[in-house]
Amino acid sequence: MSTKTTKTAAKPAATKKAPAKKPAAKTAAAKKPAAVKGTPETLRDQAKSLASQATDKARGAANQGKDKATNLLDELSKMVAE
Repeated sequence: MSTKTTKTAAKPAATKKAPAKKPAAKTAAAKKPAAVKGTPETLRDQAKSLASQATDKARGAANQGKDKATNLLDELSKMVAE
C-alpha cells in the first residue's frame, strides 16, 4: 500500500488592508440638491421668465439660420445664372 503526501502551498505574504469606505449615508446626503427658497409666486415668475428667455433665444437662432440659408441660396442662384 502506498501513501500519498500532499504538499501545502506557501502562504502569501501579508498585504495591506484596503482603505475603509465612507458610509453610504454620508455620500448620498452630499449628492442631494440644495433646497430652493422662495414663495410659490416668485418661483412661478422666475420659471416664466426663464421660459421666455429660452423662447427668445431659440427664435433668434432660428432666424439667424434662416437668414444664412437664404443668403446661401441667393448666392447659389446667382452662380447658376452666370
